[in-house]
Amino acid sequence: FLQERLPAYMVPDAFVLLDAMPQLPNGKLNRRALWEAQGELQQRGAYEAPATPTERTLAAIWAQVVEVPGEHIGRQSDFFDIGGHSLSAMRVLARIKDMFRVELDLSELFDESRLEALAAVVDRQLSRRPASEQPPSTTRRVSKPRASSGLLEGKVALITGASRGIGLSTALLLAEHGAKVAINYRDSEKQARSVKEQIEAEGGVAEIFRADVTSPADVARLVAAVNQCFEHIDVLVANAHINFRHRPFIEYDWADLEHKVNDELRAIFHPAQAVAPEMLRRKNGSIVFISSSLSKRSSEGFLAQTTAKAAVDAFVRALASELGPGGVRVNTVAPGLTLTDAAQPMPPGSKASIASKSPLRRNGVPEDIAGAVLFLASDLSRFMTGSYVPVDGGLTML
Repeated sequence: FLQERLPAYMVPDAFVLLDAMPQLPNGKLNRRALWEAQGELQQRGAYEAPATPTERTLAAIWAQVVEVPGEHIGRQSDFFDIGGHSLSAMRVLARIKDMFRVELDLSELFDESRLEALAAVVDRQLSRRPASEQPPSTTRRVSKPRASSGLLEGKVALITGASRGIGLSTALLLAEHGAKVAINYRDSEKQARSVKEQIEAEGGVAEIFRADVTSPADVARLVAAVNQCFEHIDVLVANAHINFRHRPFIEYDWADLEHKVNDELRAIFHPAQAVAPEMLRRKNGSIVFISSSLSKRSSEGFLAQTTAKAAVDAFVRALASELGPGGVRVNTVAPGLTLTDAAQPMPPGSKASIASKSPLRRNGVPEDIAGAVLFLASDLSRFMTGSYVPVDGGLTML
């Protein structure tokens, strides 16, 4: 019946009884629950990271439209397997048109719904154009900038929690701008090695270092190992994520709040104290802490996050005042809702509601935060210290 009345790309491959499908609390179909397993989206075969500039740009587009962490989207990911549907497909095509100046039919996305295949379709259309009509540079990652052209050329950056999310995007961007990157991880060695491989594939320099940044002994070994490998550290990005319990205040345990605040401060105190002496000796250095816009405004259930991040902001102001005379700058980047692993459990309706309140009408992606970190790490911000930079699409206006 359907084959006689619909185009081939709209005919289902399989049918499942509605009662057997997972549902959201509001009774609607939970598409994403069909494909999520152990924190990773389904891949057709072994996971392969996007390999070309076009694939990486398309992965970023899919991440924004479908609201999944970009690092979970691989070459073999299927748009409809990760939660895409007809309406979101139209949004993807609109963004492809904006970024590549390429117009695709909806049928092409249905027929070539794997990332690798869709990227090939885009590249074929681009190859038919003369050089003068090629699209301007976009968020597509290109090869490492030419010698002496990067904002961090010759610098060494230590990034804590750099194996995924904001840390991953920051590592890639800083490397793209010439920095040698020390990738810190605690448990995710496989992901950390993947970041290192991506940087090296683009001509950059990176190494991985395991450490629990809440442990002073681990941090001492970490900084010593980075100095042995790269001789010094010019930039510290304190990004390690500390989990917290999301629950109303009247149900909160003091031990949970204490754990979050203590570990949040440990994760910035120990790395900063370990790198500061050498930075002061060289009279140069930039320390960037990742806070949260929730430190300025909060909502029910975020007591621990708001309290801990407000402590981070106060710590930054004190440290900036103390280290500034010695040539070391200390600043804060405060993300709003960013589509990473941490945000994945949030209901889609909650994400959409937050996006609708933002003047820029979307949620953040890790690349948005990485851009602010690059600015504060580089000499473009050489007369800035003690700054609080919200990156939340305008939700927080100081």
